[in-house]
Amino acid sequence: MRIATRFVTAALLWAAGLTVLMVTADAMGSEPQTAGRVLRWVASALGLAMFPAGVTVAPALPGESRWHLLFQILAAAAAVSAIVLALNLLAVNVNGTRTLTDLLAAVGNPSESWETRNDAAWTFVTALLAGPRALLFAAIGVQVGIWAAYAMPRGLRRSLYWVVAIGLMASGTAIGDTTYEVIVLHTEADASFAALYTLLLPLSVCAGLGLPTLAVVRDPIRFRS
Repeated sequence: MRIATRFVTAALLWAAGLTVLMVTADAMGSEPQTAGRVLRWVASALGLAMFPAGVTVAPALPGESRWHLLFQILAAAAAVSAIVLALNLLAVNVNGTRTLTDLLAAVGNPSESWETRNDAAWTFVTALLAGPRALLFAAIGVQVGIWAAYAMPRGLRRSLYWVVAIGLMASGTAIGDTTYEVIVLHTEADASFAALYTLLLPLSVCAGLGLPTLAVVRDPIRFRS
């Protein structure tokens, strides 16, 4: 379980650093700090930290015990993703405005306005998708880490990791903001599906790298030759 411990440790360390940055930046804004906002930043930081955690453990995979190690990483990533999900749901509950029960009631209440139903659905579904999104970030980190060892000179790998990480973070923020502004706020019908768009990019990247990465893990000697 050493590799699982290494994964979790890396995720927690990166999450701690990101949390400090996010909370500090948020404190500079005009909105007051609340427990719900801080929990939301902690959950977001832990979800983002799954990518560098995956990169950290990737070099150990193309070895003799690769499938056993892959299972351990998957178990660790699933456990941390469950924590991300729990933190997001808790952040909604302690936010002080609407609890999860209130959101579900609003979504299914035809007497509510479409704006209220769509906003409630967006808040609830995005919180639920935080766990799967974190798991995808871990998978992308592992895959990028494996391929970087084959395709990039050692001196350029760190730059690649930063480019991919910033790209995932920036694109995720842009997709989330655009989807909310364009679809959730302007669709005079059920728009609960809109939150699923936030998964499309990490899911596409993960799927695109998936089969080639499995080929490398299955036969690393062939790809090194």
